[in-house]
Amino acid sequence: MDQTKITFPPLLNGHEFHETNPLTTSDVNIISESPVRATKLILDTHKKIKDKKLGAGDLVWSTSTDVAHCAVVLEPEISAEKTLTMVPMAMVTIADCLGAICPPNLGITFRWPGQIFANGARIGNVSLYFPTLTSYDEIPDFAVLSIALNIKWTDEKNTSLQTEPGNDLRKTVLHEEGAGDIDRSQIISSWSRHFLTWLDTWQQEGFEPIHENWLFRAADRNEQTEIRGSNQTFNGQFIGLDEIGGALLKSESGNMHLITLKEIWQKSPNSQLG
Repeated sequence: MDQTKITFPPLLNGHEFHETNPLTTSDVNIISESPVRATKLILDTHKKIKDKKLGAGDLVWSTSTDVAHCAVVLEPEISAEKTLTMVPMAMVTIADCLGAICPPNLGITFRWPGQIFANGARIGNVSLYFPTLTSYDEIPDFAVLSIALNIKWTDEKNTSLQTEPGNDLRKTVLHEEGAGDIDRSQIISSWSRHFLTWLDTWQQEGFEPIHENWLFRAADRNEQTEIRGSNQTFNGQFIGLDEIGGALLKSESGNMHLITLKEIWQKSPNSQLG
């Protein structure tokens, strides 16, 4: 596929975002947080929304070939808290997208709230951004849904910034996991089509189908895990999700704890745009 062009399905309008400087290895690892620190693409998208140059259905994509990074502008008709269920929806969409274009031995799993793993190592993230001072109980003026997937290391010559394939299970890139023929355009084009399919499912059937598909790929299902809420840290067995995407943990005493997506987004300085 021509790396300079991407075809989008009806209802989505594609817009290029040209990176003014080559991405660094640090940029490739923007996936270290949830919600993810706003990238230059996200900040530029927000500015254009405020200037009324972008609106619902516009999809902004980075011209970088090292990372598949794009953002969709949304105008929700539900509360910000319920809109956050689009994070697990976008994760399921990524799994379907990569399953359609990557080798079958690429194992995609999820870690709550928004991290994507390939063969056990972190490869990407999904995040969602709202306008500043958005109340999670109210309908937001807009939302920006972002995905980022590492395709290849940015500095092939600087070995101090990377490791041999498989040596660092904290992070990886698609080209190290047997998907060396996959490029940014293929990923974003495929993701945009799967996104519309799952968006229709979400609107017609609610969160349940997303929940089932997300749980199928949950990396920590039934395992001991630690999740930091807004006021305290919970440790327990990861059971699954509630009806709006919150994490359910079972303590050693048998008590159930719910950590909502709203808690994670509320406490993060990265979740709202100025």
